[in-house]
Amino acid sequence: MLKENQAIEWQTRKNIAEKLSAKFDETRQNELNIAMTYLDNKFWVANFHRFRNSDSSKFLRDSIIRESYISYGSNYDQRFLFLIITEHH
Repeated sequence: MLKENQAIEWQTRKNIAEKLSAKFDETRQNELNIAMTYLDNKFWVANFHRFRNSDSSKFLRDSIIRESYISYGSNYDQRFLFLIITEHH
């Protein structure tokens, strides 16, 4: 009977952990959506060319990180900003 109770308790703890994990992921997604609100198509059309120059690219990258993630800085690794460029022919 003790083993059965331990198994039930373990399963209960796992279920609680899974629910908290899902809620945590949803919260993180909401944070990212808020942080990236101003990074819409208008922004990219107006500023994307700045990534072609290393100095302006660094400044733009730092500005995006500073303006978007300042409140969430400890939650995310801010060393990288990845861009995916697709060519339309």
